[in-house]
Amino acid sequence: MGSTSLLRRHASGLLSPWIRDIQHDGSKICTNFMQSMQITTSTASLQGEGNVMALQGAMRKESGSRAAAKLRESGRVPGTLFSLGGDTIPEDKILLSFDKKEIASLYNKIGSYGWGCQVFDVHALHGDEPKVYRALGRQIHITAATGQPENVTMISLSEDRLVKVNVPLKTFGKEVSPGIRAGGRVNWIRRTVPCLVRGYDIPQFFEVDISELHVNDKVLWTSLEVPTHVTIALKDPRQPVLKMARK
Repeated sequence: MGSTSLLRRHASGLLSPWIRDIQHDGSKICTNFMQSMQITTSTASLQGEGNVMALQGAMRKESGSRAAAKLRESGRVPGTLFSLGGDTIPEDKILLSFDKKEIASLYNKIGSYGWGCQVFDVHALHGDEPKVYRALGRQIHITAATGQPENVTMISLSEDRLVKVNVPLKTFGKEVSPGIRAGGRVNWIRRTVPCLVRGYDIPQFFEVDISELHVNDKVLWTSLEVPTHVTIALKDPRQPVLKMARK
């Protein structure tokens, strides 16, 4: 990786079953920067088992707004784990509840963008039998007035299933960026990368190197080199990720 690296990926990726025909050439070079810089990427660090979060849940039988309200009053958050078929869940969904403080702590740590590509091991008793469900965070609903979690949804994961995830973007190199030093600011065109990725290889995030960006420079999606098992699910990958704009 050279000093001109603009995009760095963290994690691995999964593809979605409804967009299998999308292809992306990760070796493409973005040349329409002010100084026609070559773009490379660092080695990917996979999400892996070390980044799978354990989450303690409890089965619930009742559904509906009244039952959910009672759960919230007791310090629990209602949740639903959906099956996509062909996994370890016998039903189409499992109704769960989680400790509100634990969910709030997770949300503060990974945010709403991170929740949608975070892999969990959900521990719960199914009858008298302890079960562990590998799941992908889908949505987390936060009450606007209190900032507290109100409801969470997940989907069951299997190792070889293709899913679509929106992976968050982060920047690094702000301290030495000539554009920032000149009074510029990062103008995000999009804050997540739509990826199709398989099983347990979901990216946690991608990093964008802005250390050499000047004002009016752009970073394009084509500058993102991805592993062969990850597909960027964009109609036009030549669009910009971000621009160094004037304040």
